[in-house]
Amino acid sequence: MIEWITNNKEWIFSGIGITLIVGVIATFCYLKKKLYRKKYIWKPQTLMRNKSIAKDISTHPKDIAFDIEKGDIQLEYYVSGLDAFIQLLQKFILTERRKYPIYGNTYGIDESISIFTEQDVVEFQRQCNNIELHLIDYFKEWIEEIYQIRRNGNHLTNELKVSGKAETVKCIVPNRHKEGREK
Repeated sequence: MIEWITNNKEWIFSGIGITLIVGVIATFCYLKKKLYRKKYIWKPQTLMRNKSIAKDISTHPKDIAFDIEKGDIQLEYYVSGLDAFIQLLQKFILTERRKYPIYGNTYGIDESISIFTEQDVVEFQRQCNNIELHLIDYFKEWIEEIYQIRRNGNHLTNELKVSGKAETVKCIVPNRHKEGREK
């Protein structure tokens, strides 16, 4: 055994060296990715509150169930209340404003694609400010406050307060646009 080690010490040290180098590179990549994801968090400087009186979220009208991840409409199922609101909010964020004439000029956001791909933190913050204004304006019947918008990979998480719910509501919006998906 000792003879084998002495005959193959170059090979053994090469293997140990390669393992150490790969370990250092993997650790560096992991930390870089973790830092990269942390910077895409937006919180308003001052909480923007809805100036009108919001309706209780449990009274939100029902809608046909829609699997936003797969893009499937489930005609045999319905959602209502908070689930229907979250589904509507997801569709609103994923719809590009003024792209579909049937929706008019107020439905959707201009940033529906770029919010998932923007690399500049300052521009990401600006886009989140615009999204906040659109959400408060369009959903003024339901939203009381928006606390935070953050991007984590291919998902956008909106944290907000709705009337009739004591806890913070988290609406996770997956990126359904082909041009904005991470590989």
